[in-house]
Amino acid sequence: MADDRQRVTVNILGVDYQIISDDDPERVQKIASITDKLIKDTKLASPMLSTMGAAVLSALNLCEELYRAKEQVNNYRAREDLYADSELTQQKLNRALARIDEEESINAILQSKYDKMADDLADTQDMLDEYKDKFTALRTEYELNKRTLTELQSKFLENQIELVKARKTLLDFDDEQ
Repeated sequence: MADDRQRVTVNILGVDYQIISDDDPERVQKIASITDKLIKDTKLASPMLSTMGAAVLSALNLCEELYRAKEQVNNYRAREDLYADSELTQQKLNRALARIDEEESINAILQSKYDKMADDLADTQDMLDEYKDKFTALRTEYELNKRTLTELQSKFLENQIELVKARKTLLDFDDEQ
């Protein structure tokens, strides 16, 4: 099986990051662009926040959205369970359909009920599929943001180390003077 992973360069807050993903590069770029805009918007809304603070606050906001989406998915799963419980009703319909030959007048009533339930179930399945897709997209976005946050934290630590080294070099230079 071929490895579909690709290296994609994205820019977030003026810093280039190499992302390795099996996702479509345009999609990765779009997610990075959304991440960049989200952090910039957070920074604009709260100018006193550090870049790290804005990234953390943005991550918290995304987690809140993800949590809400998970709650919605759970609510829809509960609804799906209710429809699964309708199996008993389906069995009753099947027994009634077996009497079709004997009772033509009952057929029209039972068929109408069956069609309504099938439509309701299809509508619910469509809604569930839509929320599953949204949940998957949110999960992907969450994972990308989580990786981005980790990379930002790593870069921050590297910059702190470089700053300490530069200060030491400057102090050593001053001592030599």
